Amino acid sequence: MTLEQRQELGDVVPVPASWRDGKRGSALADDQVSINQSSVHMADTLGRVSEVLLRGSHGTWSLSCDPGVMTDHREVAIVRWPGQTPPIEDGLAALLAAYHLRTEAEKGEPVAHVDRLPDRYRAEITDPGTAFAGDIVLVALLRDAAVGCLVLTSPANEPPEIKRLWTDTEFRGQGIASALLGAALAHAAENGVDTVRLSVWEWRTGAIALYERLGFTVTDSWDERDQLVCMQRAV
Repeated sequence: MTLEQRQELGDVVPVPASWRDGKRGSALADDQVSINQSSVHMADTLGRVSEVLLRGSHGTWSLSCDPGVMTDHREVAIVRWPGQTPPIEDGLAALLAAYHLRTEAEKGEPVAHVDRLPDRYRAEITDPGTAFAGDIVLVALLRDAAVGCLVLTSPANEPPEIKRLWTDTEFRGQGIASALLGAALAHAAENGVDTVRLSVWEWRTGAIALYERLGFTVTDSWDERDQLVCMQRAV
């Protein structure tokens, strides 16, 4: 199903024009997020976006990219999985595999194939439905192809935590990571959450910069692993 068809069915909510108007703030690109007007517009629209995102199991949220960032005017839709979406399990598995393979390589423990990943990571790839049962899994779709993902966990007696944020390397710099984060924050706000947190490896300076631009700040660590930066943000 095309994005246009999902729009006709009322499943997709385009981001207000103020996000794309050069006079009011640039589009939220992974490496071009403005903490000024763009952030204000995102905060102003979170409530309306989350209302559709949480409508049953098939709500979606879309990011119309600035022509200066994405010249062919394609649109990315953020959908909750599983739900009434195209068959995207293979695409989600590929994104999770890329995330874990890259992470292991960056930690100095490269593996050549998914089969050699630690069991807990391999389980996310082979059976994400079970691995993330009870969590919120968001997938960025571009013409029904999965190009990004994010998991919002719901640990008992702890703030929800953002994990597995990943964008296909061929589609970076187009605001996909920012769109996924915006949808996750919208879900948290809709459910009365006051704080969202995440952890990120200290060498991922680009990701840390993005989180800081979106209002996350470094906090005391809740994770015993070395080289992890723990961050949180009020919702």
